Amino acid sequence: MLVAVFCSTVLRSQQVDSFYIRVLERGEQYYMDSDYINALDKLKVAIFGLHGAKELQAKAYVYMCLSYFYLKDRANSEKYLKEAEKLLTTEEILALDITEAARNDLERLTYTLRAGSNPLAGLRMLPKIPDESLISDSNSDQSQLTQDIRENPNNPSLYYKLYNIYRESYNYQGAKKTIADLVKNNPYEMYGYFLFGIIQYQDNEFKEALTNLENFLKLSAGLSVKESILTEVISYQILSTYLRGDRNKVHELVAQHAASLTRDRIRALPLSEKDKRMLQGIVDTYLR
Repeated sequence: MLVAVFCSTVLRSQQVDSFYIRVLERGEQYYMDSDYINALDKLKVAIFGLHGAKELQAKAYVYMCLSYFYLKDRANSEKYLKEAEKLLTTEEILALDITEAARNDLERLTYTLRAGSNPLAGLRMLPKIPDESLISDSNSDQSQLTQDIRENPNNPSLYYKLYNIYRESYNYQGAKKTIADLVKNNPYEMYGYFLFGIIQYQDNEFKEALTNLENFLKLSAGLSVKESILTEVISYQILSTYLRGDRNKVHELVAQHAASLTRDRIRALPLSEKDKRMLQGIVDTYLR
């Protein structure tokens, strides 16, 4: 799908005045530099010359949506997301040729809006289950899984399957409660702590998030865990510690994990753009 949309974008761009394509690129660069006012100025100009090129129009609308979001203008953020959705499906929008950070934030914002939450309170999105084998061969529905958990509360796979149903139906509170029950009834299930810690971070429950992230690291010690997952956990540890105001602990964590916190690795993390910028700033400050 990504290749198809990219090729289509290239073909359409050949039919559009190159001036407007350059203006769109300037707007994208301003967005990447967090200069949202200038980004919007350029994107509004670009839109006038992109008619007939759906992918380029949608791309401009996406950056306008996200720029307004960071300027705390909910009405316009939603307005331009809807404009993009008039042109392309959600899948096609997420496959556009936009920066990975913008794609992550767009997915989070779309999720938040569908879940009925206030997007200006923060980009909350339930994390994906890190190991797909935990939810394989799942044909049970929500009611059946709820009953199965009551009868067999020590089977972690049941919780993961129910969590995934809640996640896909944008039921944030149902998913959070399911993971809370998982770690309560299965205290040695490490991925439960991974998911719970990230959810609590997004809810600004930084002390509780740290407890669960530390539990994950203790339980996973000596086990084969993807490096990307460990880096993600360490990143949320640093962010939670920083937001709690414990600067000495932040310094200790950054120094301990400096090799894992390269710019490329931070850029590749499934964090919001705001959290990535915060993390990069913390690392730059404490490694001086």
